[in-house]
Order: sequence, then C-alpha cells, then structure tokens
Amino acid sequence: GGILDREVEITHLEDNADPTVAVTKLREYIATEGKPDLVMNSGPSTITEAMLPILTQNKIVSFNIGPTTGSGDPSVNPYSFDLSASVPDYLG
Repeated sequence: GGILDREVEITHLEDNADPTVAVTKLREYIATEGKPDLVMNSGPSTITEAMLPILTQNKIVSFNIGPTTGSGDPSVNPYSFDLSASVPDYLG
C-alpha cells in the first residue's frame, strides 16, 4: 500500500487548540523525526497562523480548515492550501 510505492504514515499531534503547544510539538517533531511530507491542520485559524511560518520555512505542504488572512496567499505561504473559504468569501 501507499502512494507511488511509498508507505503512508499518519501521526497525530495533540495541540489542545493551543497555538503555543502546536508550534512546540511541530518543532519537536521536525527535530526528532524529520520533516513530514504533509501537515493537515484541522484546528482553528489561530493554530494555522502560528504554524504557517514554520511550515513555510521548512517547505512543508500544509492543508488547513481554519483559513487566515494570508494562508491562501501563495506569495506569502506558497506551501499552504486552504480547504475552507475565508471569512471575507463568506461575507462577500
């Protein structure tokens, strides 16, 4: 199994919806396990906002359901993909 003959491993990091915990756990994971191929952020936009600089710096592709003002802007976050519309899109 896997994708293109690569085994898929899913790792869950519990951040308790706390941006500080999310950043700490992401940094620890990268330091001990190496860069993941992909991060799926299913937390609130505060988590997305906190993690994006680290993900961008490490060139890690990420998907999130909590868009932020810049999370969908490829000139700022080229590896970030929003899975939900942003607040202005809902209001517009």
